[in-house]
Amino acid sequence: FRKLAESKKRRDSKAREAEIEAGLKLQEQIRRVLASLDSETVYMDREVFNEVLDSTFDNADVSLKAPIRKAILSALGERDPEAEICRDAKSNPEPDPELRDTELVPLPDDISLPLPMGY
Repeated sequence: FRKLAESKKRRDSKAREAEIEAGLKLQEQIRRVLASLDSETVYMDREVFNEVLDSTFDNADVSLKAPIRKAILSALGERDPEAEICRDAKSNPEPDPELRDTELVPLPDDISLPLPMGY
């Protein structure tokens, strides 16, 4: 979201200023649309919230690119075990990255194994 107001152009100062101005305008539009959402409603289903978000932005005639949508969901969403399970496009449950765990198990110095008979 912050990068919307940054320019990727290096040489052309007029184009850089125009890109920054357009980014600032989009940031303000996004803030205005998000402020129009009901702040008292808690959505327990991401799909329902996505539908509300889509219709609100469509009504305001503001289009969201995927990285901005992801930033909005990340900023406004929080993990809740009581909420509906988040699913991907194929309706498979999405893994919860907070529940991932790794463990480093040291191997013994001598890992030679006996060969099966016949070798």
